[in-house]
Amino acid sequence: MAKTEKNDNPKTEKGVFDDATVNGTKFAEEEVNEGKALAAIAYIPFLCFISYLVGKDTNKFVYEHAKLGIILFICEVITLLGAIFWRVAFVLIAIVAVIGIIYAVLGKYWKIPLLGDLSQKLRL
Repeated sequence: MAKTEKNDNPKTEKGVFDDATVNGTKFAEEEVNEGKALAAIAYIPFLCFISYLVGKDTNKFVYEHAKLGIILFICEVITLLGAIFWRVAFVLIAIVAVIGIIYAVLGKYWKIPLLGDLSQKLRL
């Protein structure tokens, strides 16, 4: 049986990392090593903009991570806004439900603003 050597080193050429490529562009080892900290910071909300501004002109490795970090940040903001909207909507619906219960117990009719007209048109 022939033994094959396993190469754990990700370098394929001198000074170039094979696994650090974007669209076929390989990053130099020096560029990767210098940019690791800023590239990692790129994934922290708000700090992604620092990595973007610094890396845009000085380090392509950092710049590429910063672009991903900004997209991730946008997704986080959208998710946060959605969560806030649903919480506010839930609280408003709960308040309207309590008001409806109070009116029902008092024997009065209350037409819920915006929804009352819709219920009049609904044929069940």
